[in-house]
Amino acid sequence: MHTSHRTKSTRLVRSFIVAVLPGIFITPATRADDPKSAEGPSLHEGAPSASTETYDNLTGDWFGVRRKLAEKGITFDIDFIIDGTKNLRGGIDTAGSTWRRMFEATLTLDTKPLFGIEGGTIFADFQNAVGSNPSDKLVGDIQGIDGLDGVPGQPHQNRTQLSQLWYQQIAFDGALRIKAGKVDANNEFDHTQSAQEFLHQSTGSSATLFTLPTYPDPATSINIFVKPTKDLQIGFGLYDGSYANGVRTGSLGPGTFVHSAEDLFMIGEIDQSWTITANDLQGRIGLGGWYSTNKFQRLNGAIATGTGGPYLLFEQTLWRANPKDANDPRSLNLFLMYGYADPSILLYDHNIGGGLAWNGPISNRPDDILGAGIQSIHFSNNSGATHDFETSYELFYRLQLKPWLALKPDLQYISHPGGKVTPDALAFTLRIEVHF
Repeated sequence: MHTSHRTKSTRLVRSFIVAVLPGIFITPATRADDPKSAEGPSLHEGAPSASTETYDNLTGDWFGVRRKLAEKGITFDIDFIIDGTKNLRGGIDTAGSTWRRMFEATLTLDTKPLFGIEGGTIFADFQNAVGSNPSDKLVGDIQGIDGLDGVPGQPHQNRTQLSQLWYQQIAFDGALRIKAGKVDANNEFDHTQSAQEFLHQSTGSSATLFTLPTYPDPATSINIFVKPTKDLQIGFGLYDGSYANGVRTGSLGPGTFVHSAEDLFMIGEIDQSWTITANDLQGRIGLGGWYSTNKFQRLNGAIATGTGGPYLLFEQTLWRANPKDANDPRSLNLFLMYGYADPSILLYDHNIGGGLAWNGPISNRPDDILGAGIQSIHFSNNSGATHDFETSYELFYRLQLKPWLALKPDLQYISHPGGKVTPDALAFTLRIEVHF
């Protein structure tokens, strides 16, 4: 990142802290009845906001305008996120630091009050992301230590774009759901809710799904989801897969999807959920698979037509502080994940990880989150890697200072970054989230 931009970002953070933080610790956020406050602003989340309460927003209700619009089916969210990373030891650079920022504005239209169409939703997501990738500049890892960044080693990671624009229709009392338009596939597939507060990129989606049309490159698609029973869902998505050829689909419309039948990304997933009724402990297992029709260069230089692989998800709530109160977020949640890719094409063939997320670790701060996790990839035999594995150990604490403000210090130890001789790294990231 250029020095002038880093200085500007640093001044912005300092000014924000001086202006806002005094007095915050005197009045901790303790609202357990607010669905957004339990998770905070959801970066890159495709689901519309469920809350229109004024305490959610730094700017309030705008003299009643927000509430009146919500009653008419129009809701919007504005979020600003700043991440600052310092590599404390090892890696490729301990002298510098990186700053990234994300401005995100979403608009959700409920078609029932607006047009009289039951079960319909229109969603738009505008994003502006600026900054340097710490994996490239500081650590040297291949998975990516921060989901706010693009894939390590890829150009054009800074973006100003209409990231998502889709229409969703629910029918037959929720048994059928269809979503079409520009969609972030990771909001629908290979998605583990318990892992969403972790920064590491492989926690958000397995590194083996290397052509998945997700941030920063969602793509035009058609998605169909069927629920034959309350606890079973079968989903399929057909996406513009030209990202695999270096096309920046996040900045484009449907052109490459409509005009090219050779560059497609297909993904399917079956999810079985359950509830242990004694303590209302919810669980889920998901089995999925993906396939890209593009041409890929193998590690030996040959050309392959098409590639794909399976993935597996598991999550289970282990404990709830108050099972009889659905609005009490205090809980302990476990997640596990696995993905596989063709070792003749990708530098790594296995990705396995998991973690624990403790919502409300302090009794009078139910909206805080403490998380600990691990993500590891196994390098392919022909990758040229010096070590077999790159492994990241992550520990974070999300401090919900106000319903509209959160701080998240995050510490990651990365063993064998990039599988090369790069020394093990210890990276610290501070995230600031503001919901306007």
